[in-house]
Amino acid sequence: MSFPNNVGMDTEGDFSGAAWDDEGSEKVEWAYMLKTAFDPATGSFKTGDTTTVVSGITKVKTTITFNGGATQLISTLPANSILYDVLVVITAAFDGTATINIGPVADADGVLANAHITKTLAAVSGEDVTLRGAELFSTNPKSKYYFGITAINATLGSLGTTTTGVADVYLIFA
Repeated sequence: MSFPNNVGMDTEGDFSGAAWDDEGSEKVEWAYMLKTAFDPATGSFKTGDTTTVVSGITKVKTTITFNGGATQLISTLPANSILYDVLVVITAAFDGTATINIGPVADADGVLANAHITKTLAAVSGEDVTLRGAELFSTNPKSKYYFGITAINATLGSLGTTTTGVADVYLIFA
């Protein structure tokens, strides 16, 4: 959907909520424009006259715990996803020698490695992009494209010595 330079709301001063069409010759109601631009099947807006759609950014928050198992699913990313961001927020300190790695099965610490996750109360890890795993940082911050459906997990270790610990893990992807 495109608009000419003379597009404007309320061109007649009647609060009609209309704008000029592409040719600038006819007023079109905003409700109609939104109805034709929005694809309810995908929940996104079309970017043109093709089937290309703009999908929203997804933020997932998952809670992991010391007694939730050695592998805890954070989120399953759909095929053709791009992972942009990760944060780990400790809401109850982990004791003992707990380890936490964030990543897909093929690279368990590829998103955020244990060495860069602070496990004390209220600690936030992942904000420093230079400390992220290889999937989100090499010599510069980057995003990671996944061709197939990809599970991003928290892999916890040394659970025998750990009796407390809770964290919220946030992923942002499209």
